[in-house]
This record gives sequence, structure tokens and C-alpha cells, in this order.
Amino acid sequence: MKKIIFTGVLFLFALSIAFSQSEVLEVTVHLKDGSTEQGLMYPNENRPWELQKSISIFDESLRDAKKVKKKDKTKYKAKDIKGYEYDGRSFESHKVMLDGRGDHSSTLKALPKFTLIEKVVDGPISIYMGYGYPPGVASGISYEEIYDDLLSNPEYLMVKQPDNKLKSMHSANIEKWIKDSPTVSEKFANGEYGNFKRKKKKKLGNFLKGQIDNERPDVIINVVEDYNRSMSPE
Repeated sequence: MKKIIFTGVLFLFALSIAFSQSEVLEVTVHLKDGSTEQGLMYPNENRPWELQKSISIFDESLRDAKKVKKKDKTKYKAKDIKGYEYDGRSFESHKVMLDGRGDHSSTLKALPKFTLIEKVVDGPISIYMGYGYPPGVASGISYEEIYDDLLSNPEYLMVKQPDNKLKSMHSANIEKWIKDSPTVSEKFANGEYGNFKRKKKKKLGNFLKGQIDNERPDVIINVVEDYNRSMSPE
């Protein structure tokens, strides 16, 4: 079993390296003093959680280099920057706790810490996406299975202005968050987003049923996007 797991890890490592070396990203890093830094960065779509702790960028002059040495890279930890962006995608640094997935998560790594998470919806209500971390040791399951599980089940966090406190999507009372938009609130109550139809005068029951049914992130994202449009000035 150890041999199988070790082989799987080597395969994923090789795949990640091959992918990262074949493409570079043009990145803008936003520093805490308001200034920015430009550079290139290798992507890591196979293990995106590794770019949540820190990112390393290098100069444009090294774009075609077969290998960029560590000394030629500038490392930015999540706690030291506001965030970064590339190709229209925006990542911000927030102090959050990412729980991971069941027995595959790491309790230690799930403690609140500054983490670079992607903003997937921007507006009066914003939604962020991040990933749990794999354990240091895999027992009874391969790392390939763990990685697939983590990639297939990102974690979502939400915040509503002017409050700047991020909450897990699954613990946020979305019905309460959208009540100041009568149109969206009514559509949601009627189940028009693919969610279950709410019962009148059953606020607590509706909220609990939403938690039990675990309404899909794509449903909540659609609700939030519609809410943001309704709250935007004409």
C-alpha cells in the first residue's frame, strides 16, 4: 500500500511540474502600502491550495527559462499582501479557516490564518472560493483520491457590505441576507432558483431545512448574482 501511495504522489508531482513549466501567468501583486508589483508566476491548478499560503513571482526576462531558480523569485506570503490578480481573476488575503474534507482534512492547518482566496462574485454580497488542505500522511486512501476530492469540493465564503466579516456559505442565512431586495427575496421564497420553496412564518424551519438539504453553491451563487444586479443603480 505504501508503494502504491508513494507512486501516486510521484505521478501527481511530475504532472504538476510538467503543467507549471508549460505556462506562465502575468501577475499583479497588490501590496499593503497600496503599490503594486508585476511579474510572472507558474500556475498550480492541480494543487491550488499551495498558492493560498504564498505566491512567488519572477521577472519577465526569465519567461523562456527552462527552470527559474529559487533565488530569482520573490516570495509574498498571504499575510504580507492584499492580494494578486491575473487574467481577470482576483485573489485576496483574508484571515479565514478552511476546514478541508472530512477525515482528509488537517486540523492544524484549518486554524484561522491569512489565506489567498479567489473572489468569484463581486458586489454588495461577495463570494470567495478556497480549498481545504490535504493531510501530511494518507492512511487507507491515495493522495490522488484526496486531491480529487479537494478539487471537486471547494469551500465558499460570503460577505455582505458594509460588514467585512466572512462567513461560510453553508452557515450564512441567505434568506436574511437578500431580504432587502423584494424581487429576489420573493423568487427565492418561491423556489425559482432551484432551491426548496420556503414556508411562510417558518423562518427557523426554513433556515434549518436549508442547512440539512445543503443547497448547492451554484444555486446560492445564482441568487447572489441576481441580488447584486437588483441592488446596482440603473
